[in-house]
Amino acid sequence: SSPLAISRILRSVDLKLRRVKPFSPLVSCILKS
Repeated sequence: SSPLAISRILRSVDLKLRRVKPFSPLVSCILKS
């Protein structure tokens, strides 16, 4: 899969997590690093 698709998936997952978990930006940072 392309990097664009991966980042799009991560973004959608992060948005979903953000609705239920306030620390999801941290999770997102960890996933991206």
